[in-house]
Amino acid sequence: MCRIIPCGLTVILFMSLMCSCSQTTLSGSWRNPDYLKTVTKIYIVGVSRQETQRRIFEDEFDRQLQSYGIKTVSSYKDLDNVEDVGQEFIMEKVRANGADALLMTRILNKRTEEVVYPGRIYGYNYGPWYYPRPYYRNYRDYYERRYDMLYEPATVSRFKVITLESNLYDAATGELTWSAQLETVMEGSIEAMIRDFIEVVTKDLIDQGVI
Repeated sequence: MCRIIPCGLTVILFMSLMCSCSQTTLSGSWRNPDYLKTVTKIYIVGVSRQETQRRIFEDEFDRQLQSYGIKTVSSYKDLDNVEDVGQEFIMEKVRANGADALLMTRILNKRTEEVVYPGRIYGYNYGPWYYPRPYYRNYRDYYERRYDMLYEPATVSRFKVITLESNLYDAATGELTWSAQLETVMEGSIEAMIRDFIEVVTKDLIDQGVI
């Protein structure tokens, strides 16, 4: 879906993402207050039709979580295609690997946004310090002051946004213990996008006291 948005929250979101280091924003997250277990080993599943991107995603999650002392297992090592297997089969792999939690991430939506920046006219006042060229001086103070006008045409910026959801399930019960929804602007390399996304997810897992 394509939207033309001259102003509003989407423009603010876009500008903040472009002006900051992060391309990912956390729309919201939830933690089950009744879940009191300590997560020490996570089975990571990235649901993607692109196998290469899935491996990059899961390996980067491995790297970042392990830097915080969390043991991890990438699902691509024993699951060829996540979309073709049942939920219970995935959970069996989680338990077989000795993980106490399953972290699954999938894309919910993709869209293209358009931000229209209207044209503007700038006026420049050179004031009384302006000295005209000699051939202007025949008409007294013809140029006592000078004003130049500069026109900046309207511009349109198009960018793609993907909405993703990450869920953490307890391995023993299958109960949802943490969930987050995020939006990422598709800009730059896929590796940089994945790294940035995982940094935001990992930070929230820590802030929520999940890991």
